Amino acid sequence: MAYVGLSEAYSARSFMALAPPQESAAKARAAVEKALELDDTIGEAHAILAWLKLTYDWDWVGPEADFQRAIELSPNSAMIYEGYRVYLATVGRFDEAIAAAKRSLELDPLTVSKEEAVVWSYNMAGKPDEVIAHVTKVRETVPEFGFGYLAMAYMKKGMVEEALAYADTALSVMEKNQVVLSESVELYAEAGRLERARELLDELLALSEHRWLDPVYVGCAYRALGEWGNAMDWLERGYEEESPSMVFAQGWDPPKKGGIGTGIGN
Repeated sequence: MAYVGLSEAYSARSFMALAPPQESAAKARAAVEKALELDDTIGEAHAILAWLKLTYDWDWVGPEADFQRAIELSPNSAMIYEGYRVYLATVGRFDEAIAAAKRSLELDPLTVSKEEAVVWSYNMAGKPDEVIAHVTKVRETVPEFGFGYLAMAYMKKGMVEEALAYADTALSVMEKNQVVLSESVELYAEAGRLERARELLDELLALSEHRWLDPVYVGCAYRALGEWGNAMDWLERGYEEESPSMVFAQGWDPPKKGGIGTGIGN
């Protein structure tokens, strides 16, 4: 299991925009292949292989069989269902994604990331009322949870001031977080507050001075501002740098009302 944990850590670092994907992908793949070589009955190893196929190979078909094999081998692994819901949502199977996220939470009810998996799945499925209800419930015990999700949910409901208030709170709670900054640019652009949106875009771009900046998040921000040329330039960079977030950029269209949020983070 040591190689499984190592592979999971490497793949998570780039997916969470903590390290360049080229730095992590090869290490993650080598570790999971070693884990399967030593013992191919570990379900979590098959799940990580599926995850790598999705986020690094951009394979929309292959992960299904690997996730199913993982569930067959380790049916009570919350980690497997947590990863599976991302795949399901990415290929548009939203009801199944929500079910997988809920199953992950049932198996590991004390871990906040499993609560976040449910909220993320509701958000991806375009269910703002469910997002608000679940975040509100979680905040009874984790008060700082889910402000970014609340912002996106209220904007989707047309409640602009509430949405921007929660966006500001998310920015203060998760300072200098590139996912939150990108989504806040989108929210302020959607609200027509372009000056503030551009200020946040500048803050997002400034992060590159100190850390790897996922090009997809920047592309999403430019897309929301209607700067389609810049958006596509950054998306191309995401392709070149093999950003795992590219899985959420499939089928991009010009910005339109209601099309808020990368769906990648809090």
